[in-house]
Amino acid sequence: MKKQLTFLVLLALLGAFLFLLEGCGDEPKPNPCRGIAPLDADFTIKQPISFAIANGRYDTLLATDTVLMGSTVQFEAKHDSMTYEWKIGEDDRTWNTKKVTLAFRDFYGSVRIRLIGRWSPNVQCFPKDDGVDTVYRTLTVLQDKDNPVFGEYEGYNLSKVSDIFRIKLSPTFPIYPWEGVLTNINKGCDGAGGPNGEYGWVAYRRYFFGWGDSTPFGGNCLAPKGALEVSGDGKNVRVNFSTITSTTNSKRVKDAFIGKRIN
Repeated sequence: MKKQLTFLVLLALLGAFLFLLEGCGDEPKPNPCRGIAPLDADFTIKQPISFAIANGRYDTLLATDTVLMGSTVQFEAKHDSMTYEWKIGEDDRTWNTKKVTLAFRDFYGSVRIRLIGRWSPNVQCFPKDDGVDTVYRTLTVLQDKDNPVFGEYEGYNLSKVSDIFRIKLSPTFPIYPWEGVLTNINKGCDGAGGPNGEYGWVAYRRYFFGWGDSTPFGGNCLAPKGALEVSGDGKNVRVNFSTITSTTNSKRVKDAFIGKRIN
């Protein structure tokens, strides 16, 4: 009886071993489509913002569908591994690069942008892939006078919500339509332009500042720099900015002004 039981146990162990060997040969193959997204002709519209500041340059790309006259705009396809065919507005030219940069100088209104993208279809992963896609977008170009960014705003800094005060953003056009001056952003400071305030760069509903060093003006002038943004209806404003800790300490402290338009 013991010999028979031992034989059955050994037989069961052998069966289990053979089962494991068979399982090793049936491991799932890696999915060749894992992590691969279907291609399309989608693209972005961005405005480059670049200007000199006290200790270098301020550079950023602002995603937008509305710009001011004279602005430079960058159109860029989201995907590689394809060919590109751009048509922009009424321009007779066709562009075949992934990225196109144009300046809209003597024009305002709506611009229709079309991108046709073509590529080798990946039917293994996407059976309905025909290797071509067309995307349209519209860019709006406004005159400087239609920019709702300028005005006077009353509000507070998040660092001290009980202290209500006003800031004012004034235009410099028609002489310099791409510039403005922002007064009182760190309360009590007239800024790098003396009584004119902090000079900066104007975009649609936005203002970027920090060109000069305002500390020589004394008082509460702590070299503010940052970005102002007005809401779509033009009634509210937020200014994300930073200042140095003191005229003897260049460490920067972040703050934000939250306000409403008063005129």
